[in-house]
Amino acid sequence: MPDRDSHLDENGFVVLDNDSPGIAPHCHRAQIAACALCDPDGYRGSTICDHVDHTEAARRGMELVRAEIAKAKGGKA
Repeated sequence: MPDRDSHLDENGFVVLDNDSPGIAPHCHRAQIAACALCDPDGYRGSTICDHVDHTEAARRGMELVRAEIAKAKGGKA
């Protein structure tokens, strides 16, 4: 757990002065306002936004899935 003066919560999110430390990071008004991924309520579609762009990780994961599928198909032929 970060110390009181670090301005970071236990997950590494910035805790700004106008945000209550008892509120989950995805609910902080300043983080929601600064996030280009979520709506004004802190949701990305129907999912609570964590304010992190996972596009690159999802792309790498799909490459791995496609490679495994291709390997499996190659082994059956």
